[in-house]
Amino acid sequence: MLENVKSFASHFFVTGDPLIYGADVSIGLTLLAILFVLTYFKKWGLLWREWLTTVDHKKIGILYIFSAFLMLFRGGVDALLMRTQLAVPEFQFMQPDHYNEIFTTHGVIMILFMAMPFMFGLFNVVVPLRSGPGT
Repeated sequence: MLENVKSFASHFFVTGDPLIYGADVSIGLTLLAILFVLTYFKKWGLLWREWLTTVDHKKIGILYIFSAFLMLFRGGVDALLMRTQLAVPEFQFMQPDHYNEIFTTHGVIMILFMAMPFMFGLFNVVVPLRSGPGT
């Protein structure tokens, strides 16, 4: 049974790569740290009332821009991985297939998940202010 799960997972996920395991651990630790800080400082209610359920265009724009910066960090890590691979000729930091996957992922993340939300965030903040009241 376990062998079937491993076989199925190997078709959809990169397994056995230390970079992937390191990324998984860092994502888990960051998530735990965020949950700890929100709980320790008792900010769950503020987060829900003031940010996640807001209809204020400026706050919605800030949330878009915040998510764009998170994706900028994610895409930047991909860029660093690619540059590390290209830094030295014949450097086997990553397998060629893994490099191609990171190259494609970097492009998708930077255009769809970084540039677009950043522009939408700017639009949400600026356009209603430029329209003026009563328009």
